[in-house]
Amino acid sequence: MFLSAPVVPKPPKMPLDLIERLAKCIEVADSEPAESMADLLSRTQVQNARIADVYNKLNDEEVVLSLDLHFADAIELYARASNLFEYARRERETAAPLNFESVIRVSRICGIEDAEYPEVHERLKTRFDRKE
Repeated sequence: MFLSAPVVPKPPKMPLDLIERLAKCIEVADSEPAESMADLLSRTQVQNARIADVYNKLNDEEVVLSLDLHFADAIELYARASNLFEYARRERETAAPLNFESVIRVSRICGIEDAEYPEVHERLKTRFDRKE
């Protein structure tokens, strides 16, 4: 008896109205929060394209080698969105700054600890120009 390869579900597509909704928010926001939202939208589009590419290349060795990049991207997106919550609730005048500390906080929330995933944390350190 042969075992079949695991079935990998197709990744979700970016909601069609996301661009339109964020564009409307960007139009009415002050410059700093608008820039944060535009960065979030841009990074989301890049991540969406990368994930679709990974799905199309599932049997490719390159995919395994780039998983730390995709984890780092997802952590950064989560942090960017999280940093907008207080602004969205009108608890802050601007979006919270995206920095190494906020990204590491998100990685810990997701259970991606430095000891278990050193490659992901190294990418984040490099991305945020952090030397330790």
